[in-house]
Amino acid sequence: MDSLHRNDDLEADAPRPEDIGCSAIEEPRRRSFFNGQKKVIAAVFSIFVVAAVATGVALSAKLSQQTVLEQSSDTITGSEDAQEQHGIDGEKFDINDHQVFSTEYPEDIIYDVGHASEEPEMDVIEMVTHENQTAIASEKVQDDGEDIETAEFDGPLTDFIVTPEVSRINKATNGQCENPNEGLWYLQFVTDKYPWENSWQFKDADGTVVMSGPPEGKNYARMTTYIGSMCVEAGEYTMELKDKSGDGVCCIYGNGKMFVKVNGKTVMTTDDSNFSSLKETFVISPLNQDVVTSTPTKKPTVKPSDSAAETPSGQHSVVISVKTDQYGAETGYTFKSQDGEILINKEKGTLDSDTLYETKFLVDEGKGLTKGQYSLTIKDDVQGIAAPGFYAVEVDGVEVMFDHKSNTYMINVGIEPSMTELDMKWLTAHNSRREKFYEAGGVPNKPLVWSTDLKEAASNWVDQITPTCKPMIEEGLIDGENLSTRTANAERNETPEVILKRWVDRNVGKGYPENQSMTQVLWRGTRYVGCAQKVTQRSDGSICYVSICRYARAGNCALNSDNWKEITLGDRSGCGRACPGDLCY
Repeated sequence: MDSLHRNDDLEADAPRPEDIGCSAIEEPRRRSFFNGQKKVIAAVFSIFVVAAVATGVALSAKLSQQTVLEQSSDTITGSEDAQEQHGIDGEKFDINDHQVFSTEYPEDIIYDVGHASEEPEMDVIEMVTHENQTAIASEKVQDDGEDIETAEFDGPLTDFIVTPEVSRINKATNGQCENPNEGLWYLQFVTDKYPWENSWQFKDADGTVVMSGPPEGKNYARMTTYIGSMCVEAGEYTMELKDKSGDGVCCIYGNGKMFVKVNGKTVMTTDDSNFSSLKETFVISPLNQDVVTSTPTKKPTVKPSDSAAETPSGQHSVVISVKTDQYGAETGYTFKSQDGEILINKEKGTLDSDTLYETKFLVDEGKGLTKGQYSLTIKDDVQGIAAPGFYAVEVDGVEVMFDHKSNTYMINVGIEPSMTELDMKWLTAHNSRREKFYEAGGVPNKPLVWSTDLKEAASNWVDQITPTCKPMIEEGLIDGENLSTRTANAERNETPEVILKRWVDRNVGKGYPENQSMTQVLWRGTRYVGCAQKVTQRSDGSICYVSICRYARAGNCALNSDNWKEITLGDRSGCGRACPGDLCY
């Protein structure tokens, strides 16, 4: 049985492994509980073993009815097998103040180490200031708590849409356009409690305003759904929604939203992010043809996809999102195909401030863009795009990277990393626990993907640790890490599943920082993982087991004991590298 290493109360059962957290910027300190009186310890220890066996039999029967994977008050119920898997076995594990403790036993010595991440670098970007800096939004009056139901607007459409062709606007969500060279444009706008902050424009490729709203001198009504549509000549158009206060339309002051459809397909939608201006450029095709969504530098050759679920087999959707800060003119970006073809080219000085730009592509073998490696380059005059600005890439509906800093990232589309059978076991052991934790936390599942770059880095550090078989944190490490070393006199079953039980299952019910190895495994803002393992016969006859997993982005980012669960369940992380080796997929 594994052993718990402590320097105070020895547990009354067989030796067990310890689970340890340590700071990423401090070397772990080791204490040895050994006073030289081996005979006394051996006698006392033998008594403890007998007591533990009796206690364990009674305790296992009682615990067979308990729930598994308890996180605060949230639980997941399961069978006895599930309880065994998730470590509900009565074993206790304690640490004090980021210290590593060990007690010398004639059996195994095990160290399991996780560590906290440094503060996210994006915090530095948020602090960048300019001369004559002004606020982008005035302070809003606190919500009065008034319960207002959303109503559907039943007035004339001219109070919603301003256009010279009034007779052509209607509320049809589907239908036919008389002119075969036209497509059906559809707009739905649900206002929040401050609709007088909002206005919108629909412009053609020459910048001419085709439609807008609200009418001059008027405001939209609070918490009201507006619907309108119109047949529009085929061509390239830009839709822009503005919010004077800069906090968007959802969700602090009501659940406002806007979405635009072309020929029945969504080409623009809002979310809960803050913005002063939200723009989307797309191409409207005749109604019987497909729509292309992008902000192109040339006539698009690819078709859009609204979600991964709608992407046919063999096709891949790619979405490039860039939200500028209040100095948008300082930012520029390019997106290139594997052949060097420029698909997006936004020069510095051409972007508006506080504006979200989204470009959507469909990668389809034999039709336009093909699977392979694409590149995204972000350039900014300072350190990057200040929060809440950002840039992100989605592939098949999944966000594969999110960042603020100026950089070039390679984006793999339709290319999967090669994996061994052991790699698959590591990945499965991680993702099975993540799925259950997210289900208990009420958030969508977000599985990890395998990184050969992180695996190689972990393997290199395994080689450094193996000669001493003691845990050490690599100097300058910015990725997340969990590390396990085990010294034994006989062969042990150190599989990924066994190690993940120590890192996760046996930390259930603990607080932070005691559960650092668990929070890194479960960190929802982490996307990439790579692990390595080595078993070595030492000169004294003992066997050394070293296992390391590395993570990007790093977990345990700006975490503390009061909010660890809430932050662990968050969508994004600001620490470490966005993608290992600057390769995202």
